[in-house]
Amino acid sequence: MLTVDPDRVSSVITVRALEKMGYEVESVADAAGGLETIQQRQIDLVICEATLPDIPATSFIAMSQRIYAPSPLPVLVVTMDLHTPVRLELLRAGALECLAKPVEAEELRLRVSRALRDHEPAELRFGAVQLGGDLGSFSLTDVLTLLDLAKHTGRLEIASSREPGVIELVDGQILHAELGRLQGIEALAVILRVARGWFRVQRAEPTPRRTIEGTTTQSMLDATVLDANQRRTPSMRIRTLEELGVSKAQLSPPPARLARLARRLAPLIQDPHRLGELELSPRDSRPDDEDTLTLTWFGEINEAISTLWEISAPLSPQLLHDLRTPNLALHWRFHGRDRDQLAIRVIELDEPSPAWFHLSTDLALLAAPPTGAFVVDPSVRAYVLTHKTPTLVLAPEDESARLLSPAPFTQVVSRDARLVDLRGQVRTVLADAIRMCIPS
Repeated sequence: MLTVDPDRVSSVITVRALEKMGYEVESVADAAGGLETIQQRQIDLVICEATLPDIPATSFIAMSQRIYAPSPLPVLVVTMDLHTPVRLELLRAGALECLAKPVEAEELRLRVSRALRDHEPAELRFGAVQLGGDLGSFSLTDVLTLLDLAKHTGRLEIASSREPGVIELVDGQILHAELGRLQGIEALAVILRVARGWFRVQRAEPTPRRTIEGTTTQSMLDATVLDANQRRTPSMRIRTLEELGVSKAQLSPPPARLARLARRLAPLIQDPHRLGELELSPRDSRPDDEDTLTLTWFGEINEAISTLWEISAPLSPQLLHDLRTPNLALHWRFHGRDRDQLAIRVIELDEPSPAWFHLSTDLALLAAPPTGAFVVDPSVRAYVLTHKTPTLVLAPEDESARLLSPAPFTQVVSRDARLVDLRGQVRTVLADAIRMCIPS
């Protein structure tokens, strides 16, 4: 257990009550100490005071959940203010329950016991099963990407109206796939098309079978191309990714709305008299306005600030101070002619991809960091594949090839440069990205 409470008397009472129940308890006085403890040790439950001295309790809860993602971390909040707006804000941040202060010992025992039971790890409640769900709600591509990032060793079992299928992984890499009489890439191609049924992930000993070579991302790409080829007539089939022209392949034209916006915004963005605005917004915010084109920039926050500063209104110190707030992302908005807008959402490259992988975007800009582009492989590449996103890569030529190639069915264009080397040319870079939505 971990208690986070600046009130020493209240903290001692809570700790003693929990210790009498047989729990091992650590106590800290502020959010910084709590986050450090959560990062260093396995914590099963947190009891947090609603008023913390350094940051809001909502921010502390969100940060705690982010550290433990994708596993849930139960957090009970103790507060003297149980008014609906306050309680809802805490619950939205990820709190499991809000308890009225002071808390009776018996109520604390019941709440803690129930929280631990409800959030018991899946492998303890369901034997070897670690993850499962309905294929109508989860994409197998997303599941495999998460297993790859988690370096999972075990089996992914799929049940549908067809024969049951299985994918076996070692350290996140797909080594074998099987569906009925099909094996290898052929089986994987059919499995990835399954959209109705259920799946479950289990721990298992490493498989001795090896019918698939390459990384998980590469295997999913190969299976996707194989499936697309099998759906074409024999005369149109493509045998290799290279024949597909993966560096600039876009097999379907962009929606008419995006093409119209791109044609209007591309020349306007280079107008030196037009400014944009930097702001902090919810990470997953995406304008509903039909006249807004959204670009997600995968890069470094500091690099993005210094680059976008050139074409934005002055930054407020408060924005820089709050930049690391969980669930917020740096946004830059450019207003074109009439109601046309370009909204840029900046995602830090070193963030774990589950935090942003569900986001959708019209365009992607991948700016290789000065420390080396390898840090974005394979998560960003899998994101581009999953969302079929037109992407502009800014990286040295020898690095860009392994970042997002091969990426079938997605327009991928590379510029042999880093964004840090293109200071003063940010308008041109953005215009190049926007033009990717204009049909050739």
